[in-house]
Amino acid sequence: MQSTNHNVASSTSSIDVTVEIPRDGLMSFYKRISCESSWDNAYFYIDGAQVATFTGTSGWGVKEVAVTEGTHN
Repeated sequence: MQSTNHNVASSTSSIDVTVEIPRDGLMSFYKRISCESSWDNAYFYIDGAQVATFTGTSGWGVKEVAVTEGTHN
């Protein structure tokens, strides 16, 4: 996902995905962040609970988060 709000003040971009997880474990995804450190943030939620926050600038890297079996959003 890439934000389309470049240079737009007080704006938000989001994506909403529902997935079926077959068993407890780790979910991983690649991320790259390019935003104003400590001012602009990217948040990652599972079922409405924030599980990660990103800010600043970084190259591509893998992020892993724990996830339980079942349907999650």
